[in-house]
Amino acid sequence: MSDKYSLIIMRDSSERVRRLRFSVQLMKFLLISLVLLVLVSVAGIILSVYSFKQYEELTVENNLLNANLSELSMQLERLKAYEALLKDSEEVVQKQAPL
Repeated sequence: MSDKYSLIIMRDSSERVRRLRFSVQLMKFLLISLVLLVLVSVAGIILSVYSFKQYEELTVENNLLNANLSELSMQLERLKAYEALLKDSEEVVQKQAPL
């Protein structure tokens, strides 16, 4: 007796019968492949969710850093203007000192 499974396919409107035979090893291979495919899919979904959460956290952190950078940039511009004002006032004082 052979270790095979038969699948019989026939249409209601036709007398033609189709018979497919599958070996036990092929059925085991297909079952194992299906289980592995499901496991890889689940792992991919988990990795995608984890990556998306990490992306959201990095986006929030990036927005905070950009806000901090713009604030520091404004402070730097103010300090540069203040430094230029001090240099101008020192030059004026030095020009007046020889009198």
